[in-house]
Amino acid sequence: MIDFESLVVEEVLQLDQDGPSSVFSPTHIVDTEKYWLFFDQFNYARINKFNHQVEKWSLKKSKDRDWEIAFSDLEFLKEVFTLSNNSELDENGTETVWVLSQDMRSDKLRFLHFDFVEVEFQVLPSPWESDLIEDHIIKVDLGGASLRNQFSPMILPIQNKFITTYSFKNQIDVYDKNSGELLFKELFQSTLFKNEKERPISNLNDQQRGFDKENIFDWNLDVEFSQLYYLKEIDKYIRLIRSETEGSIKRGFKVFLSIYDSEMNLDYELSLSEINEDLSFEHYFVNNHLYIKASNNESEDKLKFYKLKIEH
Repeated sequence: MIDFESLVVEEVLQLDQDGPSSVFSPTHIVDTEKYWLFFDQFNYARINKFNHQVEKWSLKKSKDRDWEIAFSDLEFLKEVFTLSNNSELDENGTETVWVLSQDMRSDKLRFLHFDFVEVEFQVLPSPWESDLIEDHIIKVDLGGASLRNQFSPMILPIQNKFITTYSFKNQIDVYDKNSGELLFKELFQSTLFKNEKERPISNLNDQQRGFDKENIFDWNLDVEFSQLYYLKEIDKYIRLIRSETEGSIKRGFKVFLSIYDSEMNLDYELSLSEINEDLSFEHYFVNNHLYIKASNNESEDKLKFYKLKIEH
């Protein structure tokens, strides 16, 4: 456990497992009132905070468990989403977890509610624009394997809504959590940065031209939008934007900030790089605060972050 204010590191729990094949390497961690939840691409583990009991499940269909819904052989867990504030509970008074899965062969995405107590899935309507995602997919055939640009819709569950954003476009969609109905869609127009990555050529004119790794490299260096974060204290939403990268991969870009009110109206946007040149695009949202990693560190033994503070 890391305290981001004091930077004190404390060991909370050591999992005793026989290795190496049984060693669990979680890619997502969720803190609930009673449990710590750990996920990797194919497995789920639950640790009781009070008695430290450890339980673990495979998320794939198997003969050992009669799952009504589970992952197929080619499907894996890609993202985990929780309510915007861990202390915020759903209408039933419990924490809620949603997951995004992806099929390795077809790239098909599924959006599911995950009951972490009963360990059950429920498939939900997809709160994203599928055609828009398809327009930006680049797949490279490597002969027996394939490589693709890695991205997925970024979903912020809050109250009775799913707010969806995309890394490649200055667009925000809002869906009703219960019905799946699209409530709001806006492509914002900025004068400070590009509003969308360049779409892959073959996706624009249906040419059957193959892609190569350079296409993915160029796509990654184009403008990029972070996920949306909710600042509960001031009831506003924020997101970071990285301009297209030129020259140095480490410093050849600028970082911008967009701020939206509770109705998704753009309050204002500004260049953070003009305030501080020492900003990378790597950032973390912890305890309702956004920390942005410095692009330069004076010491190799220390990590340097800037804490973003927004006044009322």
